[in-house]
Amino acid sequence: SFFFIITIIMTWTLCFAIPVCVFVAAANSGAPAPQRLRKSRHLLSTPEDGVEGTFDEMRDRRLQMEGVKELAVSNGHICAALHSNAVKCWGHGDNGRLGYGDDASRGHTSLSLGDSLPNVDLGESASVSSISCGTYSCCTVLGGTLKCWGNANGVLGLGDLAHRGDEPGEMGDHLSELDLGSSANVTQVSLFDMHTCVLFSDASVRCFGAGEAGKTGHGDTAARGSRPNTMGDLLPAVSLGEGAIKVVVGGSSSCALLTSNRVKCWGSNKYGQAGLGDWTSGSVGSSPGEMGDMLPALNLGANVSVIDVTMGAEHSCALLEGGDVKCWGRNVYGALGYGDTIGSGVIGVSDDQMGDSLPAVPLGTSRSAVSLSCGKYHTCAVLDDGSTKCWGMNFFGSLGTGYSWGLGSRSRQMGDNLDAIDLGALSAVSVEAGTDNTCVILEDGSVKCWGWNGHGQLGQGDEVTRGDSVNELGDFLPAIDLGSLVGHAATSTTLLSVANTTTNATTTTTTNTTTSTTTTTVVTGCSTVALMPTRMNHTCRLGWLAVGDHCSIVCPLGYFADGYFTCSDGVLVGSSHCLESTTTLSPVREEEEAEEGTPAMVGGALGASFFFGICVCCSFGGCFVYRRWSRS
Repeated sequence: SFFFIITIIMTWTLCFAIPVCVFVAAANSGAPAPQRLRKSRHLLSTPEDGVEGTFDEMRDRRLQMEGVKELAVSNGHICAALHSNAVKCWGHGDNGRLGYGDDASRGHTSLSLGDSLPNVDLGESASVSSISCGTYSCCTVLGGTLKCWGNANGVLGLGDLAHRGDEPGEMGDHLSELDLGSSANVTQVSLFDMHTCVLFSDASVRCFGAGEAGKTGHGDTAARGSRPNTMGDLLPAVSLGEGAIKVVVGGSSSCALLTSNRVKCWGSNKYGQAGLGDWTSGSVGSSPGEMGDMLPALNLGANVSVIDVTMGAEHSCALLEGGDVKCWGRNVYGALGYGDTIGSGVIGVSDDQMGDSLPAVPLGTSRSAVSLSCGKYHTCAVLDDGSTKCWGMNFFGSLGTGYSWGLGSRSRQMGDNLDAIDLGALSAVSVEAGTDNTCVILEDGSVKCWGWNGHGQLGQGDEVTRGDSVNELGDFLPAIDLGSLVGHAATSTTLLSVANTTTNATTTTTTNTTTSTTTTTVVTGCSTVALMPTRMNHTCRLGWLAVGDHCSIVCPLGYFADGYFTCSDGVLVGSSHCLESTTTLSPVREEEEAEEGTPAMVGGALGASFFFGICVCCSFGGCFVYRRWSRS
């Protein structure tokens, strides 16, 4: 009939052109290295998502919701890029490094947090795709362009030594984009203390700032970015012999992860931090003829493929395919994590220390890393079981151990003897280490930080250091209040472990106009279940619900929800209907089995259907996914 045809057309429009869907990351029982997704009946996605790809690509597919997607942790100040494309910064505000038009610190009082903590004004810019903070400054990538603020020292690349962000009228559209050449399209940025490196969409790398020890890779020691006529097309690309997919900088060196999954480093190798062994006794990149094909890739072992690299002040670490971690450079305070198994305080100054002679950092029996970060003198990793471990310098509790002595330089301190950090009920999806601080992004998109708090950089409304005494972390440490909408949005970056057995409970309630059915599915890892925003009118709070939260079902345009559900100890209590709705609806469709690399679908058309929405109610006992629909 004509009505049936119109219904089918409307169904296709709502289910495919305006998808309301859920993404649940596939369970991963192996290494975090690039690999095709395994068959899973629990992996869900939108039809338009095009999810087939590597595990890393799936892990990095963030949901565009409120919540933190990237952190930049540095020397007393921290910045967060939100899924809403806003940036918020807190901690030490000297020299305008927070970007709020003054030099005031924020985070040391409760009145400077939450909704009172404004977004950094970056002007009418596109989405934030990368953020990095150095000792006194920060940079962010905005739709292929780069903006930097704080203490110049040449790292801002604006052709002078003036600060930006410490006076009114210096941010927003008044803050100039960096001139990085006529064909520049920036994808990633990294800065540390006195120099900055930038990755472009054509896989090239350009560096500016102080050039001592050749750390900018230009075959000299000249500074660039602090004087006129040193940027733009006059700033040469770093010659690496092949393209790069990531660039990172440390105190006096730089490294690039290449398209071949190898690593090349340049700059100072005084403590082996460039991993160049006998090839150089001091530095590389400060004289002509040292870069390009002349610069060897690091020898990290036979048949090794690197998937991430990170740098501290004087040490570097790589995350390998398979989840192993290898570190080299100066082992001050145990930052390399090899206990007393190394006979020298440095690794990387001779060839016999690298390659297969360089062991993997012991993380624990059958454990592998999925996220890795070097602080100034400490190192942290998120492991495949969701735990987080740190080692190295611990003067201010940056290891989160409840005491202040370092770990990683003595026997019986690593591996199974290295305790995981107590983060409370949620696990971390990524970790960022700074000078004397460590921060994690949790499964719900919220942030926790510990360590030194002299300027309020822990975001707790005080200046009390945390992590160096007992009962300061876990549930004693609340997530940082970044505003009313931040911290309740789930991300798809974490690995979901779905229960082997599924419990279904169905109840039916009859009214004069509709029959409402609720199907409850119990899974584990509740906070990794997420909702994507809908373009339909709705009253349901997006994301997972804590005890006491409530939501109503999502109704089609022109209808409204009557009633709501309250989350009570893992169970949704209450009822909700779309009044005056006569629309035929169907539940989420679950594929019996997904093909290799292909997810199951959500909201597919089964006859004429409109998908109302999903509420996820969580407790310590598990997570209950409620699929609501009504059938006329």
